[in-house]
Amino acid sequence: MAKLAAEELLTMNDIAERLGVAAVTIRKYRSEGRMPEPTALLPGSTGWPVPVWAESTIKTWVASRPGPHRFRSKAEVKQLQRTAARIKAVTK
Repeated sequence: MAKLAAEELLTMNDIAERLGVAAVTIRKYRSEGRMPEPTALLPGSTGWPVPVWAESTIKTWVASRPGPHRFRSKAEVKQLQRTAARIKAVTK
């Protein structure tokens, strides 16, 4: 197996969060062959392997896709979550 650079590895849920889509969308893209192959398969807690992708691989994939797709940083995702929580609290 290739040696991985010191960069973040992303699960399908991580990728979905960063793209602002449902996790089922990323699973569908993978099953349809519309995503790059995983960088690695890690052992999961249930015994099934968990596919992970290098962040750079996903950034390259997103940049190559047509349309206004945007890959968000972890900090941007957390800020969006805080803003959504504030809006939810105010509208209750």
